[in-house]
Amino acid sequence: LLESELFGHVKGAFTGAIKDKIGRFETAHLGSLFLDEISDISPLIQLKILRFLQEKEFERVGENKTRKAEVRIVSATNKDLKDLIDEGMFREDLFYRLKVFPINLPPLRARKEDIPLLIDHFIKRFNAETGKEITGVVNNAAAALLDHSWPGNVRELENAIEHAFVIRQAGAIQLEDLPMDIRQPVQLNKRKDAIRRLPATEPEKAYQKSAPSPEALSELLDRFKWNKAAVARHLNVNRTTVWRMIKRYGLA
Repeated sequence: LLESELFGHVKGAFTGAIKDKIGRFETAHLGSLFLDEISDISPLIQLKILRFLQEKEFERVGENKTRKAEVRIVSATNKDLKDLIDEGMFREDLFYRLKVFPINLPPLRARKEDIPLLIDHFIKRFNAETGKEITGVVNNAAAALLDHSWPGNVRELENAIEHAFVIRQAGAIQLEDLPMDIRQPVQLNKRKDAIRRLPATEPEKAYQKSAPSPEALSELLDRFKWNKAAVARHLNVNRTTVWRMIKRYGLA
């Protein structure tokens, strides 16, 4: 299927090939083609791409006719291709054919100065797409975004802002609007713009050591006027957990 997507096929080449199809290389003639996750392609496709890069020739699946195309290839991967070459998983000749002008992009956690720019970009984009008027990010939410390690890089940041847009209808994005794995305590004195947090109350201290005691949970429930969702956010657990603790402690 990937071979058909890249090079095209002729009618009857395989089950479901009910008509001729032009592939991506042929469509991109005199243009550019971006191949993402180039490290994940099979040895057969590696060989066919290598032939295309060397000869500028290809054949559609199920056809013996040789076709030509002039295409600029841009490829990307999040893996070390040299390690894959050593493991016999990636062709060395294809690697050097692709490695004409390499661009090494550090992970997002290594260039956190880009995070505010990306947040601003995503807010503008989602405002345009949704018709909302999100104005920005409050300090403690911004600090949480800066503190996060971002294993999913820019896509994870984009998803986090989109998640906030689902919850927030207008105004600035709050800490509770962010995904749970990002809502972590902000380290004090780490950054000039880090928000100063109030000293922990007794119920908070109790929870930091272990699950809240019945007394601590009761105080939290009274504090948040028995809003279970608010208590769950405060404890960084889901609402079902709060319901279970209420039932276990016999609180009413």
